[in-house]
Amino acid sequence: MADIDSFSLELLEEAKRFFEMANETNSADGKRAFFHASLFLALSALEGHINSVATDFEGRNEISIHERGLLLERDVKLDKGQFVFGNLKISRLEDRIQLLIAKFTNEPFDSSQVWWAKLKGAIIARNKLVHPKDVHAVTEADVQSALEAVIEGIDAVYKAVYRRSFPALKRNLHSKLVF
Repeated sequence: MADIDSFSLELLEEAKRFFEMANETNSADGKRAFFHASLFLALSALEGHINSVATDFEGRNEISIHERGLLLERDVKLDKGQFVFGNLKISRLEDRIQLLIAKFTNEPFDSSQVWWAKLKGAIIARNKLVHPKDVHAVTEADVQSALEAVIEGIDAVYKAVYRRSFPALKRNLHSKLVF
């Protein structure tokens, strides 16, 4: 297992553990901090898993250089008549997920899936914390929904690309960590 795979799994386990800790404490301040940590780590874990999948296609030609550019977050430019990677070009996480699933299922991405709606909500909640313009309360339901969306989203990508389920799917929201 590559380092990014292990690290992404670790982030997901930490996110789940912070969610558990939020539900174990009676402190309102503790709950809020644990919910924030869980939400951030869950979406970081998702991004790590998507980055890992994307690197599997870095040097392969089964997807176009433009698709690889989007997945690897690199600009694609023409140099001496050849398309080559250029500088960093940030791609939306949602676009990368949709591309992977649509490309490897040979079907348009189905945005009506429940996990997709939950993921969009999780990204909005995270963005309200990253770019605060007012006070934003993150609830237990928000974080539970985000964790479920991340796990189900990774599973959907794994099924599309690797034709197998995400191994951590069976543990659902239960962390292996005990800190």
